[in-house]
Amino acid sequence: MLKSIKGVFRLFTIPPVHHTKDVDVSDITVNHPYGVPQAVISRLKEFLSEKNITAQNYKTQLAYLIDKFKTLDSYLIQRTDAAAQQAKIFLDHGKFEYSEQMLKQALANNLTDSANNAFLLAYIKVLQINAVETKKYYQQAVQLEPDNPLYLNVFGDYLYSLGEYTQAEPFFQHSLIITRKTLGRDHPDVAFNLNILAELCKIQGHYSHAQPLYQKSLAIREKALGKNHPDVAQSLSNLAMLYFAQGEYSQAIPLCKRSAAIWRKTLGNDHPNVAQSLSNLALIYKAQGYHEKAEPLCQKSLAIREKSLGKDHTDVAQSLNDLALVYYAQGRYEKIERLCKRSLAIWEKELGKDHLDVTQSLNCLALLYYAQGNYTKTESFIQRSLTILEKSLGKNHLKTQTARKNLRQLQARTHHSYDKVS
Repeated sequence: MLKSIKGVFRLFTIPPVHHTKDVDVSDITVNHPYGVPQAVISRLKEFLSEKNITAQNYKTQLAYLIDKFKTLDSYLIQRTDAAAQQAKIFLDHGKFEYSEQMLKQALANNLTDSANNAFLLAYIKVLQINAVETKKYYQQAVQLEPDNPLYLNVFGDYLYSLGEYTQAEPFFQHSLIITRKTLGRDHPDVAFNLNILAELCKIQGHYSHAQPLYQKSLAIREKALGKNHPDVAQSLSNLAMLYFAQGEYSQAIPLCKRSAAIWRKTLGNDHPNVAQSLSNLALIYKAQGYHEKAEPLCQKSLAIREKSLGKDHTDVAQSLNDLALVYYAQGRYEKIERLCKRSLAIWEKELGKDHLDVTQSLNCLALLYYAQGNYTKTESFIQRSLTILEKSLGKNHLKTQTARKNLRQLQARTHHSYDKVS
């Protein structure tokens, strides 16, 4: 999500520490297609294997971890103290534990630079796929330097990626205040903060709060970056889907088409962002009852995503679910179950069984089984969706209330007890 968070890093100095004896600290020759040492690739694959990530998902997951490794590596390069230099050497050899040890020692011994040490430790924990420790060190960095926009944004983004939206919002809010003060109100980084805050408002159903944030973000990006910049396309796409959520289809369609045109021109016809615009346009046509227009757009979006991201990416799950809903609207039930079950399996595997996105597949399957008269299965999927919605969005969110109402109506029809949803 975070494309270009900019932060200023000071040069740090701490007392020298000693190399761990069993690590060769000679120069590393990078000779690998990913542009990082082979030892790092091997170690990251070990972590993925420990998390039971399937071979089909390695490409996407490994690319994510490699990107985080490169970011961490660039941060370490900016520091000239012995701890950071040795941490980098260990990291490049795939000795993540030793790199962690160096930074922990620095964190314990040097209060002046402890925020940056905690921040870098969080990145190591990301590489080790340890969410609990990652959050702990990000939180520590923010507590030590509460006005550092980089720390605020990266931690907020990490919480966002976990679906912890209400926890993420305060960090982006505070970052916005600091960024406006230091860079000015019309800087692209301000537009980023406005955009992500709008996303959080939209997810929580606060559409009236989201719209001016999206519009301001779009205006800043058009002025600062030009009207054909990819970030402008992102703002157009986000604003279009807000209009869609509000039923303002005539305003959403031209924004979707414009964002797709920008992304095709700047990124190519087969880029995942183009697939996103096609998917968004399909949703709008479907809502208007134009299923014959929506179906080929969903199919094209799915094909682009499978080709560019792999068949088990979460965006592929989204396209599968979107296509299933088009088939549902057309009454083509025989095509739905396979698509929904595949999307459900991807989301559960990649995001966890309690992630908000999982409810999309659960709701789709509930619709299918209800149409087929299988009310036992319908109730099971609605109940599970309701549990996730309550946990992620709270009991008073509109989506939660709708799920609770659907469950009550189903139970009333099938003469079941209301106790589960009281």
